[in-house]
Amino acid sequence: TGLALASADSVAQGRVWTGASALRVGLVDELGGIDRALQLLRERLELDAGTPLRLEAYPRVERPYLARLLEDLVPEEDIESESGLESLRPLLAAARFPTGAVLALMPITIDIR
Repeated sequence: TGLALASADSVAQGRVWTGASALRVGLVDELGGIDRALQLLRERLELDAGTPLRLEAYPRVERPYLARLLEDLVPEEDIESESGLESLRPLLAAARFPTGAVLALMPITIDIR
């Protein structure tokens, strides 16, 4: 909208606004999600509609060491599911073995109740 910073500050006053309210008072140009934002970006940069864009999240959050270690071994959707926990058992068992020790794991687990 080309709203001047001083004007935006006098309207917004540091408050949190819903999208519809922000649109009504002129703090945003239009409503839309990430897909619409990427479409507008491509238009402004005069890129083709299919041009891939790389998105980076800020602030960058450092993932814990174990998560970084396992992310290539176990798909993220499996880690968050109950079956994913089962797939981690062999990895955790292997992690407890001393370096250089012979390790044999069965492809199944048995739970005795």
